[in-house]
Parts: sequence; structure tokens; C-alpha cells
Amino acid sequence: MKKLFFFFAILIAISFQATSISAQSEWGSWQTATCHSKIQFRVRRPPDRSVDEKFGYFWYIQFKNNSSKSVAFDYTMKGSIQENVEYIKLNGGQGRVTMKPNSTDDGLSWQHVKNPSEVFVVVGYFRSLEPGQTDVSTPFEGCDNTKTLVDDLCFNKPRFSCPNYEKDKDKTDKEKTDEANAKNHCDSLYKKFDEISRQTHSRPEGISNGKQAISLGQELISSCSDKMDEKRLEFIKSEIEDIKKFIAKWQNP
Repeated sequence: MKKLFFFFAILIAISFQATSISAQSEWGSWQTATCHSKIQFRVRRPPDRSVDEKFGYFWYIQFKNNSSKSVAFDYTMKGSIQENVEYIKLNGGQGRVTMKPNSTDDGLSWQHVKNPSEVFVVVGYFRSLEPGQTDVSTPFEGCDNTKTLVDDLCFNKPRFSCPNYEKDKDKTDKEKTDEANAKNHCDSLYKKFDEISRQTHSRPEGISNGKQAISLGQELISSCSDKMDEKRLEFIKSEIEDIKKFIAKWQNP
């Protein structure tokens, strides 16, 4: 399964002619980030910048946000796929970028890369931000806002906000047991609510059942909202309103 994930989260390669230094001094064409298609980037390697014997060549990167929302994300830029993977597993991202809607940054971000002719760029730990939201207020998004596929940063080094982060690993055995018991209680409560609400609709004399169903539904909304999906929650609310109408009909024919 992990291999399958990796193929879906494949890294982007941007290649230049190794012999054409002048071509590298200008910005290359815009590339679309894997997993996060609203983000584009381009790179250049100015020939006049000195080379650090230990860390490599200066490569500049510029980002463009084509989304109507503000965004925040990390990136890495290395000379090979393997180098990217090794760095991410150890450190995560190299830099954090925050951008306003439909904007392009100043292109002054840079990294040392040992490869003089080619770089590999990864974008991840991605958030879309609504007005008033900060870069710590929501979870990271999966590939183009899905939960089934994650970007390479979350895949290789899951942070707490990543969709694939195993949040249970930080919990004590007691916390896990308490959560399981609470979920079982809510599942049992919902089953009872569903059963009684069905009886209410099928029996004109079921006013007392209707009142019990309303009480159970309100308890579910109050204490179990965080343990149910939105579809089930909306069903409970709708069912309560229908039962109220049913009771009013039979009390005031």
C-alpha cells in the first residue's frame, strides 16, 4: 500500500541543459506542484553566484498561488529524488511559504543544491486559509483537498496536522479505552434512536415513542456530534423535526 501511495505522490523534476549556463540564469517555465495543482513554481541558477564547496550551488525558486484563497505550505528543493526523500524523512520541509490569493512571491527564496543542472521540488504540508484563519488553525490538506492521498511531505514525515498522522499513538491506553467506550455508547444510542423513530412513523399511537426518540436525538446531538459524520448528524436533526410535526398532528387533529 505504501508503494502505491508513493507512485501517486511522485516528485516533480525540473531539468535544465547542463551546458547552457545562460539559460539557467533566467527563470524557467512554470511547473505545477504535484498534489496541489493551485500552486506553481519556477527555478533559476544565476551563474554569477559563488559555489559553496560543502553545500553546492545557489538555486532560486519563485512560487505562484492560483487559488482564490490564501495558502501556506512547505517545500524542499534538492538535486535528486532520493536526496529529497532522505531530507524529508529527517527534517520535513526546508522552508515555509505563506501567500495571498492569486499572487506571485518575489522569487528571492533560495537553497543550496549540489546538482548544477537539475533540481527536484516537493510541495507539501499544505493549508488553504479562509479569511481570519491562521497557519495553525486547520489540518494539512491531502492532494487537492482529498483525504485519500497525501503529499510527499506528509507521506515521508507525517506531522500532527497531516491526514495520515496516527494520532492514537500519542494517547494513553486509558484515553484509547475511554474513546472506544464513548463511541460504542453513541453507536448504541443511535441504534436505539433509529429503531424508536421508525416505530413513531409507523404507529399513530406512537406519540410516547416520538417523545422518547426526540429525547434520544437531542442527547446524540449534544454528546456525540464529534463522533458522527455530517450525514448522520443531519439525518438525526431532520428526523427530530419530522417527529415533532407528527406529534403536533396527532395532538391537534
